[in-house]
Amino acid sequence: MEYETLPLKFKRKLNGSISAVVNNMIENKLSLMEAYKNWYRKKVYELDNSIYYNEYGYKKEIPDVKKEYEMDKELLNDIKKIICKRYKRALRKKRKKESNNATDKQLTYAEKLYEDCYKKKVSFRDKIYTKEEIKKITEDLKEELEYGKIIEVNFEKAK
Repeated sequence: MEYETLPLKFKRKLNGSISAVVNNMIENKLSLMEAYKNWYRKKVYELDNSIYYNEYGYKKEIPDVKKEYEMDKELLNDIKKIICKRYKRALRKKRKKESNNATDKQLTYAEKLYEDCYKKKVSFRDKIYTKEEIKKITEDLKEELEYGKIIEVNFEKAK
């Protein structure tokens, strides 16, 4: 049984619990295995050599399992892969939000300074720079530009 072939209702239930696991992983800084084990403990029942999804999230003495929520090892492996993929995506989004990415204006300014300095065009848009990084780059370029002009002025005076 693969995740992609599941009925829509069952997929939605799994998606909700997977999203909760991923958010919990990021908030509590859990590893992938810890998060998967927590999800497995809360959401999976093993009865009569069968595995069932527990839609309620808590365990009773005698669970009310539905045959439509029966699972197998292949589906559990798919779920583990999905949790890993979504965790990586959520982590990227979080890092993107937290970091102070350089503005378009800063990138354009750095590109113009570089062009003035080295007489060739370069793009700073191929990588994500933080505001601090682009500020350091522009300061270095300004310094280089000023240093180059001072040398030219000195040579002109020497003639």
